Parts: sequence; structure tokens; C-alpha cells
Amino acid sequence: MRAERRAQSDRGRGRMSEISVGAILGRTARLMRANAGLCGTVVLLLTAVSVTLDAVAANAESRPTFIDSLAAFAAQYYLTRRLIDQRWAAGERSGALPVFVLQLVSTLGILLGLVLLVIPGLYLLTRWFAAVPLLISRNQGTGDALRESWLSTEGHGLAVFGAMVIVYIPLLLSLVVAFLFDEALIGGFGAIGVATNFMISLAMVAGWCAAIGYCELRGGDRHTLEEVFA
Repeated sequence: MRAERRAQSDRGRGRMSEISVGAILGRTARLMRANAGLCGTVVLLLTAVSVTLDAVAANAESRPTFIDSLAAFAAQYYLTRRLIDQRWAAGERSGALPVFVLQLVSTLGILLGLVLLVIPGLYLLTRWFAAVPLLISRNQGTGDALRESWLSTEGHGLAVFGAMVIVYIPLLLSLVVAFLFDEALIGGFGAIGVATNFMISLAMVAGWCAAIGYCELRGGDRHTLEEVFA
């Protein structure tokens, strides 16, 4: 079965666009520009949630970070589903629960890899980069989506990792700022807090769009995408 899938993927390479850091970033930028209203709304909503939680934390023992995680999951599912419905061939779509399970499994695996030796975690993050769009678009099982993503990124790991590093630079810098200016962020509605949360939200949305863009580069167009990943 795995060999058959590889063969089908190879047959689709004639239609597949060149995979490079620039190609992934370019497709991501075009995708976000074409859907600026949708992407911008999601960024602003995520920012509002985080800023509000920061403000709540100023008068509480701790920050309810699980709300951030739930908001991010809901936003990722909604945005990815909307873009796939608009741009990809029609088909049965996955519900939110399988995507939640996939996110839970992949996050635990990546965190374990990061804790152990760092590099295994980054490797898993790269190889599972396309799992969410693949799961939503084809309504397959969690394991199947992870395997499909693993196969689809084979030979393109450096390009995917390079694109992820660039896309998530705003997020990493924002986390550094949040650490250095923690006292200023506690108020939530201060300029530093709003700007930091905005950059984190923007990086997350860009990362989700990058995963979709990568799948489109692998598939060529909306009519061949399902064939390439079959």
C-alpha cells in the first residue's frame, strides 16, 4: 500500500510545482492576500482573546491558557476548512473532533521529541506539517493523515523547515518580548501586550496557510490534488 501511494505520488510530479522555501512562502503570501478579510478577521479575534486573557490574569492567580489553545484550535479548523472548501476539489470533509485528536497526538509527539533531543521534535513538526489540511480535505483517519503528511514531505524537509522558521519568526520574537517585558504584558491592553499577541496570532494564521499552500504546491491544482495524495 505504501509503495502504491509513493508510485501515485511520483506520477503526479509532472503537475507538481517546484518545492522550495520561496515557493512555499510565495504561495502562502498569495493565499493570505486573496483571503485577506478572512485571515485578518481570524488574526484579530485570536488577538482579542489573548489580550483579554492577559487582562484577566492581572487580577487572577494564573492565566487560563487552555482557552488560548481552544481558540487557536477552533480558528485553525474554521480557517482551514473555509479555504479548502473554496480552493480544493469537492469531497467529504472531516469534522472537528478527528482534527482535535490529530492535534493532540501530534503535539504530544512533537513535545516529547523536543524534550528528549530537540531535533526529533523539529523533525516530526516538519514531517507532519501538512497533516491538518489533508485530514480535513479527505476525512481520513488521524493515523492516515499523519502518514500522508509524512510521505508528502519526503525529500522536501529542508524546504518545509526553512519556510516554517521564516513564518514563525514573528511568533518566536514575540515570545522573547513577552518573556523580557512580562510585567508590561500583565495589563493585557498595553501597547506591548497587544502588539505581541497580534504578532503571535499573525504567525499562527500564516503557518496554517503555509500548510495549505504546501499541499497545493504538491498537488498542482484543485483537480489533481486528490490524485496526488491518494
